[in-house]
Parts: sequence; C-alpha cells; structure tokens
Amino acid sequence: MKRFLAFLQTHGLTIFFGAVFLTATCILRPTLDKYEEDRIAKEGGTRYASRQ
Repeated sequence: MKRFLAFLQTHGLTIFFGAVFLTATCILRPTLDKYEEDRIAKEGGTRYASRQ
C-alpha cells in the first residue's frame, strides 16, 4: 500500500491530466463536432465549404 501511495504521489497529476485529456478528446470533441454539423446544416452549407 505504501508503494502504491508513493507511486500516486509522483505520478498522480500525470495520470489525472491524461484522463482529462482522453475524456475531452473521446467524449467532448465528437459532441461539439455534431453540434457544429447541425448548425452548418441549418445554414444550408456543407462542412467543407464552411472551412474555406
């Protein structure tokens, strides 16, 4: 148990930020992309045209 706590003390922040980054990439980003696609579809343009 002591070794585990020592490991968490040294690598805890790295693990935490890694988990936050993965969550943001895998969950939030596709959701935001979907909202953006819906918004562009309402305006009558395509996603490709909106990037130019």
